Amino acid sequence: MKKQGISIIEIMIALAVTTIIAVPLLYLYQSGMKSSTSGVVSIDMLSEGRRICTQMHDDLKNSCIPYHGGFAMRFCDLLEADFSRAEGLSGAEYRLYRHTTAPELLKKDIDGRKMLLRPVMHVRYRLEKLQHSDLLKLVRIESSDGAPERIKVLSERVSFLNIQPVKIKEGGEQGYLWNVKLQLAYIPESIQAGFALSSSDRGRGILINDFYDVVYSDFFKSVSQNPLAPRNWHTGLTFQRH
Repeated sequence: MKKQGISIIEIMIALAVTTIIAVPLLYLYQSGMKSSTSGVVSIDMLSEGRRICTQMHDDLKNSCIPYHGGFAMRFCDLLEADFSRAEGLSGAEYRLYRHTTAPELLKKDIDGRKMLLRPVMHVRYRLEKLQHSDLLKLVRIESSDGAPERIKVLSERVSFLNIQPVKIKEGGEQGYLWNVKLQLAYIPESIQAGFALSSSDRGRGILINDFYDVVYSDFFKSVSQNPLAPRNWHTGLTFQRH
């Protein structure tokens, strides 16, 4: 019996069939990988945005003004927004004082009176430019008397941040709160260079998550609604009995 070999035509047919089968499988694999990556990034961004909003909510809710013999103030005095060195949002800072959650009170003599005050720390939120990206880095800087600064990077995906004071009126009384808007974004490296992000760009692998919050200050509410009442935990001021 004569032994037959494989012809070139048969090899070409086999390669063509293999290509026809492999190309769709490769496309499905790449699509699955992109979808999987997009899902992981989206969940990570959602978790990151919630952590930032929770931290900001806690800082703003406990915002205060250090006691120096009185509490003459306006709501806008609680939070300072500094855009003097900013290019767009890059370089912008939000600054505030806040009460700590420590149960201990500090003993101080003010105008000849012995007082117990809640500890106060200074907090800054700073937006910094990232290299090769239109997104921004959000940094929280915390400092208190006699202690070194504590710096924490909260995100490197910020595309927008705004903390706006708002005045509301309810039942004849005026109230004040902050409206917080935060936007995080993910831009694939393949299109990141020279790409200008806009709110309409929610395709091509671009992910955008928006976060909103409203916060009021316990301290300001306590002082403004009860200007002559004895100070309480929200204001952080009490007289020592002895």
